[in-house]
Amino acid sequence: PGACRAFARRGVPQSARPRVWAAALGVLTGTTRDRERDTPHHFNQLCADAEAHPMMVDALVRADVAATADMSEYFVFEEPLCVVLLAFMRDASVAAAGGASAAAQPRLRGMDREGNARGLYPPCGVVPFHGLSHYAAPLCYLYSRVDDLFFAFRALYERHFCRLHTLVFDAAGAEASLSGPYEGLPQVCKLFEDMLQELDPECFYKLLSVGVAPLSIAMPWLVSAFVSYLEVSEVLALWDRVIGFDSLFPLSAMAAAVVRLRREAILQAQAADEVRAVFDDITTMR
Repeated sequence: PGACRAFARRGVPQSARPRVWAAALGVLTGTTRDRERDTPHHFNQLCADAEAHPMMVDALVRADVAATADMSEYFVFEEPLCVVLLAFMRDASVAAAGGASAAAQPRLRGMDREGNARGLYPPCGVVPFHGLSHYAAPLCYLYSRVDDLFFAFRALYERHFCRLHTLVFDAAGAEASLSGPYEGLPQVCKLFEDMLQELDPECFYKLLSVGVAPLSIAMPWLVSAFVSYLEVSEVLALWDRVIGFDSLFPLSAMAAAVVRLRREAILQAQAADEVRAVFDDITTMR
């Protein structure tokens, strides 16, 4: 995994990306998996459970997938995305592996008719939210097998993306320090602001002068890992760096770079609406 991560830091060719990412994330593709949670049998069991035992959260999953499928880049992947997300909801190994608990996500407990606790609900420990399927959608361009798509998405979520929509607290209940070792959304946001202020203070303070907090522009990009805001090829190239550096901080660097690319328009703007209009569509940036 270490060698593959080092390779990914400079960008991975599209043809090599599926195997390089799988190796870097500790996921083996094909039929040579050696852990039960990484076997096609495990995935098939989850799919069978999804068909046999519907859950209330399935409606939330389908609604989120349908919203993602409205995008022109992903409309052909609605069915595999739905299969993957419904299976993910039922995968108790996600919570056991720390993907949900490490992110200190609110946990719901299921109950039977007698009121007895029956474990986490949904079993993965992740309550569906708007944009969850964004983290899986670009992977559809890499993996033709639905089980490979599932394992890659699960690994990316557990290792990185679970941190983009939750806050972490220490044992005493205090929020994790911005300067601590944990990389969560607050740290990603702080790095973006620090980078923009250091690299282009004129642009940074111009935004503030017209009443636009720089983070209000970048937050949607960061939370979604730039899915739907950049072309698919650019998202995958950015995720190369996330995987390669084993860090979410490349997202901060990309957000600062995007703002700087529009600095001339920002400096000429006289009102907040003019600034926001500059970033209505960033897919045309090069």
